Amino acid sequence: MSTSVRSLEIRTVPSGSAPLVGPGPLKHPEGALSDARFFDPGPMPSSMRAARRHWTQRTVIEAIQDRRSAGHSLKHNDVRKENNALLGAAYQKFGSWGEAVRAAGFEYLSRKRRSQD
Repeated sequence: MSTSVRSLEIRTVPSGSAPLVGPGPLKHPEGALSDARFFDPGPMPSSMRAARRHWTQRTVIEAIQDRRSAGHSLKHNDVRKENNALLGAAYQKFGSWGEAVRAAGFEYLSRKRRSQD
């Protein structure tokens, strides 16, 4: 297996804003230097990737309980901003965020139910 090194050119974007480094001149249909492979850094080494969490109903419930005991809000919008993975797992395992919160032992009123009261 041999490895070849391509020569790199430093070019500026037509607007002159920032230098770009890439292999030789690109022939983009519109003449711009916006070819996707020009900016693609390639695959990320596994040592740099965040570990993926395996979610089960139990781990979702525990994460919700941990979140509450740490003093964080259980409002849908707050969780979406702060821990979207937990929110997605709740939808996948329970069908909705409210159902997951109720399964964790907390009262949860949706926005519709709060406005009716």
